Amino acid sequence: MAKIQACKQFNEIEESYKKFRILLFQGGTRSGKTYSIMMWLIIYAIKNPNAIVNIFRKTRATVESSVLKDFKDIMDRLNLYNPACYNKATMKYSFDNGSIIKFMGCDDPEKVKGVKSDIAYLNEVSSFYLEDYRQIAVRAINGIIMDYNPNMATYHFIFKEVIPRDDSVLFKSTYKDNPFLSASQIQEIERYKHTDENYWRIYGLGEQGISEETIFPNFKIVTNYDEVDDNEYLGMDFGYNDPTTLAGVKIVDKEEKEIYIKQYLYKRKLTPDRIISETKKISVVKNNLITADSARPEIISQMVEEGLNVEGAKKGTGSVYAGILNIKEHKIHLDKGSSELIEEFSMYKWQKHRNGVDILEKPQEGMDHLIDAVRYALENVGSETPYFFGVV
Repeated sequence: MAKIQACKQFNEIEESYKKFRILLFQGGTRSGKTYSIMMWLIIYAIKNPNAIVNIFRKTRATVESSVLKDFKDIMDRLNLYNPACYNKATMKYSFDNGSIIKFMGCDDPEKVKGVKSDIAYLNEVSSFYLEDYRQIAVRAINGIIMDYNPNMATYHFIFKEVIPRDDSVLFKSTYKDNPFLSASQIQEIERYKHTDENYWRIYGLGEQGISEETIFPNFKIVTNYDEVDDNEYLGMDFGYNDPTTLAGVKIVDKEEKEIYIKQYLYKRKLTPDRIISETKKISVVKNNLITADSARPEIISQMVEEGLNVEGAKKGTGSVYAGILNIKEHKIHLDKGSSELIEEFSMYKWQKHRNGVDILEKPQEGMDHLIDAVRYALENVGSETPYFFGVV
């Protein structure tokens, strides 16, 4: 076998696939992610007799010109490809040790439902539907690998259902992580620095694309919220058909303005009694003040009567806009397990003027229930006296 030459993603999979069920690879164009993943899957099939590796694209018609082409190229480079082992009708390659690598599209959902995998690879998962992912994931025994360019909408299921999982890990890469690119390829990619800022952000820097309406274009998903040793401020927004929410906020460095945020509650159909019982289940409320939606003073009074330390937020003209700017002044870190929080920060946008061009200094309503709670919590940041139960 020839010497293996791959980009960093090969080693990232090798070091992580036994620790995490889902490996996500977000990268710009020519970052080497697909080629390196394919190379790892081939080695996995060779090392593990009778392994079943299934490689999925959204449509079967795109398989041959993409992942299958890479597969054949790698097998040729390794002096392993045997045309007799490949069944063109089923798009399946059979190894001598009983392992198989099979390629398929998700445009035949009934076939996807019946497919078992040891390892499932979803190539360009940005084009997949949630049901595609769920049907594949439930039948993957040892793990799932996905890759994508970050050009999908921020409400894609990846952001809400996959990234927040504690058994998933996200790797990012750019063309700079691919040592096999030619100088002309690099120059072509870097032209976008000067011609198309958003295209450069997606395909050059490997970062999520943004629109002018996006309020929070930059935030980081982290796993260390509970380890951050700083005062915690709590905010609460009330709802019934809309969710009732509780968010925690920690400011790590007031000069650098870094904010860590976590959701503690996000539930619909809560009556005042249920709001109180759900809040009491959350341990952090015991020694912290909750700054809550002052539009519902009767609920706040009932919570105080039940022994919770709650006060109304200071609302007024321009308070929403001012609160948003307050959040935007910080480097934002969102708790990985807070799926609705991540979704809200991803989807929160400014309203557009009816002319369809101008952007207003007013946010769209509907995806702001945890963000409202964060705004309320921030009202008490910087107070000299910590708020503890029984202290006013």
